[in-house]
Amino acid sequence: MTRQDAIALALVAVFGCGGGGSVTSPTQAGPQAKLKPPFDTVDFMLSNGEFYSWDGTAWATLPTYRVGPDRWVECKFGDCSHHEAFRYDGEWVYLDEDHSMNDGATWFVYSLGRWAKRRWQPGDSFDVQHFSSWFQSGICRRNIEGHEILYRVRFEALWEDFDFRGDLGVRDAIVVSYSPTLPQYRSGVPPDYSRPEYNVYARGAGRVYWGYGRPGPDSAFANRRVWGQVSHPSLARTCAWR
Repeated sequence: MTRQDAIALALVAVFGCGGGGSVTSPTQAGPQAKLKPPFDTVDFMLSNGEFYSWDGTAWATLPTYRVGPDRWVECKFGDCSHHEAFRYDGEWVYLDEDHSMNDGATWFVYSLGRWAKRRWQPGDSFDVQHFSSWFQSGICRRNIEGHEILYRVRFEALWEDFDFRGDLGVRDAIVVSYSPTLPQYRSGVPPDYSRPEYNVYARGAGRVYWGYGRPGPDSAFANRRVWGQVSHPSLARTCAWR
């Protein structure tokens, strides 16, 4: 073999067969390899534009609309004037405002509303303490001084390839519980987290269940696709973002 032949073979070894000289990644291991996408809570909490309800009506629909590169609103009762406002950074998902109550009523604006970690494991939990909130009027003016609210958030379960049946079909999902203290909580009193609220988020569909009953692998869901826009996100007037 001449010197030129040896150089040519070496170049083939480095740049041939797809080029680059890089090591084959696990995602290129072949059609039989089933690998989940990287886990990110935001992938579950944001929808892909399709809306689902628990009973086929707009009333039970919780559509999510992205309203910025790191923000979205989740409309309540099929009406975006009632909504929860979320944002995220590299580590946390935050609930900035809960405007779920009736028209004309005041609502919460959160100052340290950590709602979920971007990346965590089932069984992980965190407590938010010395968490201040205040009521806002419809013109985004504080009208009642804030008070302390403590709460606990727990990553209850990760369901892989869960069959929701209905229009949702088979999807990965996460179960997250939110346990606020009782309204009569005061500083110096041990918090009571005895009444958690459970949330199920399906990948690509957002929140598909909310309730006080703990959902499990045997739970029955009747999520049906709701066609068309339920309500326009411009109706979500979020004071916390002004």
